[in-house]
Amino acid sequence: MLTLGFSGQALGYTMPFDKICKIGRKYNMRVCEVWECNAAGDGLGWKNRDIKEMKRIADSEGVRIECVTLGAAFGYSGSAEEYSDMLCYTIEAAAETGALRINHYCAAVSPNEADFARMEEFWAKPIKLAEEYKITLALENEAHDATKTPDRMLKIMEHFKNPYFKTNLDCTNYYQAGADGFPDAYETLKPYIGYIHLKNAHNNYDNFKYVPVPDGAVNIHSLVCKVKVDKSYNGLCSLEPHVAPEKVEEYYKIESAYLNPLF
Repeated sequence: MLTLGFSGQALGYTMPFDKICKIGRKYNMRVCEVWECNAAGDGLGWKNRDIKEMKRIADSEGVRIECVTLGAAFGYSGSAEEYSDMLCYTIEAAAETGALRINHYCAAVSPNEADFARMEEFWAKPIKLAEEYKITLALENEAHDATKTPDRMLKIMEHFKNPYFKTNLDCTNYYQAGADGFPDAYETLKPYIGYIHLKNAHNNYDNFKYVPVPDGAVNIHSLVCKVKVDKSYNGLCSLEPHVAPEKVEEYYKIESAYLNPLF
């Protein structure tokens, strides 16, 4: 079932997870994506995080964790083996929470054109583990790496060609990269969608600015409707407001009121 939810990252560095869950529920969102900042512990990745306690908090707040994110690819300078192990541990963390998907990034893995040999070094072992756990690895497109356009992401998807290796479709990130987020990106990547992030933005005199979903240049309304009609994806669609923490709830209020009737 297509479900509107929230990302724990938006408030995760300023607020404990139980309060974040309460805010999500306030706006009729009971499914979430979690980041390392939502679990007690330290270090890069999920290995030294208290996953059990995070899951206990979610359960007690009536919130289901459906996605676990590994953000370590940004600025990463370690070995492929070390990163591969981090992503595998993220899959195990997701299994512990009951999450169905992992959100991860290309970034330093392949910052320019797709380097498939390097990608294999970083992702081959996690893909095999994801198959065993039946958890989807969803690669998010970003405006500043090898995933920046729908055609580039399509080549990556076609290279790996695995039902547990898909893309996190973020239409606004494609817009930021100068591509058409909807309908072009959606139609290009429709068979490979394994997750969706929802946010919006517009360019104002060459100034890229994030705005609430109803106010941006990307047709998020039609995206959600088309996904439902096509049945191209079933699962969590997370609101991802890229704003200062003090404005997050303001965006949630506007965006949930606009989008909840579509779900």
